[in-house]
Amino acid sequence: MTNARESSYKPSVTKWIPLAMAGVIATGVVMEPVQAAVPGGLSGAFPGKANPVVSLPYLDIVNHPYKESIQKAFDRGFFAESSKAIKQFYPDRPITRAEFFTLTSNFIAYNDFELFPLVLRGESDILGRGEGMNQPYLPYKDVDYMTWMYPGILKVYAYHERLSGPRTLSQLFPGDEFYPNKPITQEEAAKVLSVFAVPTLHNKPEWEKLLKSSNGILTRAEAAVLLNQVQDELETQQILPLMDERRSLYPLLPVHDDGYPLFADYASPTEQDKIYMDVVKALKDYTEDETTFEALEKLSDDFPNQVGVHYYKSWNYFNEIEENLKQAFLAIDAYLAKSEHDAASFEYLLANVYDIGQYAIQADKLDLFEKAYKELNGYEEKLVKGSDEWKKLGIYTAAFEIYLGKNDQAIDRYVVRVDDLIAVKNGIYYLLKADRYKEAVKLLDQAKKADTTKQYSQYFQHAETQLDILSPIRQNSYASVLVKSFEQMDQIEDLIVQTEMNFSGSLFNVTEQLDGESRVTHTKGIFQAYDKAVLNKMEAYRDYSEGIDYIWDNEERKWKKEKRADSNQLEYLHEAINGMSIETRREKLKARYMQQSFGSYHIITEWFDSSQLDQYAKKLTLKDKKLLYVPTYVTKYYIDTKSNQLIRKSWEITEVYDNGEIIEMNGDESYDYSKDFNLVIPEEVTKGAVEKHESK
Repeated sequence: MTNARESSYKPSVTKWIPLAMAGVIATGVVMEPVQAAVPGGLSGAFPGKANPVVSLPYLDIVNHPYKESIQKAFDRGFFAESSKAIKQFYPDRPITRAEFFTLTSNFIAYNDFELFPLVLRGESDILGRGEGMNQPYLPYKDVDYMTWMYPGILKVYAYHERLSGPRTLSQLFPGDEFYPNKPITQEEAAKVLSVFAVPTLHNKPEWEKLLKSSNGILTRAEAAVLLNQVQDELETQQILPLMDERRSLYPLLPVHDDGYPLFADYASPTEQDKIYMDVVKALKDYTEDETTFEALEKLSDDFPNQVGVHYYKSWNYFNEIEENLKQAFLAIDAYLAKSEHDAASFEYLLANVYDIGQYAIQADKLDLFEKAYKELNGYEEKLVKGSDEWKKLGIYTAAFEIYLGKNDQAIDRYVVRVDDLIAVKNGIYYLLKADRYKEAVKLLDQAKKADTTKQYSQYFQHAETQLDILSPIRQNSYASVLVKSFEQMDQIEDLIVQTEMNFSGSLFNVTEQLDGESRVTHTKGIFQAYDKAVLNKMEAYRDYSEGIDYIWDNEERKWKKEKRADSNQLEYLHEAINGMSIETRREKLKARYMQQSFGSYHIITEWFDSSQLDQYAKKLTLKDKKLLYVPTYVTKYYIDTKSNQLIRKSWEITEVYDNGEIIEMNGDESYDYSKDFNLVIPEEVTKGAVEKHESK
């Protein structure tokens, strides 16, 4: 029966780790001067999940005031074990620029999933291995690509360009030399990390308090403290609902560290107790088989721990899922029949029902999921309103409702649980999704008043910032910046656009000249089709006055021409959105914006709630297909603060259609306004072109 578990399930009430993070374990390369490695390294840490502390990784930090921070940074994978026999960290030594950039690259890898909505690329894509043909490069001649420091510095440089604008890091470290072995100052380190901080209503993030106003040198120990504090900030500053544009985080549910509770105290176990405990141990050690569950069946009906018996019977993957769900509810009934209640145990039982419900969805048994919801909902009248059990039941019942599209009912549950942080987080998120901004603000105010111990004050500060960003006043301001930039672009006669793009696996690197006076464009570059290993020439002219496109045919080695298609005939959703004004996007699609400013640039991130796009697409007439859903639609605009000109745009878009077509687009466009030219379509193109007929 070795394959039983592989084809079945085991309820998971431990902390969920996104697949994008859980599979990332690094190679274990050690850069000796600072003992820094990519996450995982020799420390074995998973990005997104700290390993338990067994012993101090370095012998010289035992009495250091920053010992705990160094240990925490090690557990997170920012540092790796020393390869030397005597494990030294040298906490008070200055840290060099190269070493600090390597640590920062580890921090980036650790947060790859969280940073994605702001960066719009995964770790591999942003370094040029997935988005197009141009490999990023460092402008520094003293950082050789064959050295240990090159990958880390390159990664930080590439992320900085995406987060703060082109070559902003070059402004911090100007010239063609980086001086990698020079100690980094506290001010330089703060500026390197500042791009990972979301705008705040408060003076400075907590981590900036570490830094002095002078150009003091940063030590290795201080680097550990600094990175930990930035990490802590990042984990609480998620921009809602931008951070869940992949629909993978919400609804939030409680985190359980131990998925194998006994539901009783077995200080002096009986023989039957030992049978039960052996079952739990086998499940925990992954050594169970059919006899394990048969042992549960043999326990007598008067065995006192019926809660635990039914709980683990529901894990029997040799049974049908319907039977397991029945056992999960019998465990709840047994719990409620007891005279003594423990809300923590009750939460395990609720999580168990939810896990089985999720498995029902995976098994395409939505009717069973709905049945589980109705039965779970029925317990509310059996509980005392306001009790801990009542609060916990509401969190899980609301999660069922979210999956069933009953968002308003879920919101009603969240907003009456203002003293539960998970309920508040979910409530704010789904109120914002429903465009109920004022109610989200009200919920936050109520939650702050309910938090008399101030244990959640840090989250509330960040939530206040997020709601401020999403306020009508801020949104109008950010949209206005974009509108003015677009209006300015429309007035430009001559424009050169450099585009590097991945379109469903096909790569494009093209330059387009646009002559507004002659109403002619010329596109030239190279592309690689997703199913071809070779690069091909790409060239085309468009005559807007005559409505004709001239396209170079690589296979026939000749120019072809065709009448432009009816502009009203759209093929994809992104074509419709690109043709909209900012005002229309906000009115029809509820577009949202966030602005960050770094040096010479305003960076405005535009995103759409996927449910709004789904609704709009139902009314949209597309060529030969219907849109099913849009997992991702985010765009970043880089605007020069002095000229107000749009100088770059980046995007990440995924569209899924009913004909099986999945459009995945990501790329960058840069704009050059500095050249004047008179664009004329060559005579050999216009006279030599043959009619192009659409293939059927």
